[in-house]
Amino acid sequence: MEPKVMKAQETEKGIIIHELDNGESVRYLAIRGGISWPLIAENLPGYYCILGEEYEEKMRFEKELRGRLHLIAEHEAPDILMSLRNVLTKLADDSALTLCDLFYTVTEIFGGEDYKGYAEAFNQMSNKKKLPASLEQAPYADRPDLGVNYIKEWLQSGKLLLPEDSIVL
Repeated sequence: MEPKVMKAQETEKGIIIHELDNGESVRYLAIRGGISWPLIAENLPGYYCILGEEYEEKMRFEKELRGRLHLIAEHEAPDILMSLRNVLTKLADDSALTLCDLFYTVTEIFGGEDYKGYAEAFNQMSNKKKLPASLEQAPYADRPDLGVNYIKEWLQSGKLLLPEDSIVL
């Protein structure tokens, strides 16, 4: 079982430190999330994940190092009927706990589907819970195959670390 985040804080330099339930701490350069909105026509419930880019000290004569990506939190609604409320409620809790303030998703009309209502529901939840979280259009929304290829490469190279019990696997 993967360690759970118990407390998070951000330093003056923007490094996010997670204190874990096993007594360890992890430093992240950035914490970002991704949301897959529920698709009723395809009976796909909503899902989100939160990833952290591990902070790496920069070495004097090397180019900027990129840290490994850690899956910090993820959740899939138990069914399509209670999907949006369930995902947004859990997302709000995990966002606040991990200090994730940016989620990538589809925020407009895309592929014949109008996702603006989901984005509005997210913004209402964020305002109600006083979260500094916001949405940004997913970079590979129009090419999901490209995003999947990146994920596969990162997994194979060890850049992306997923626990064995991850929903994604």
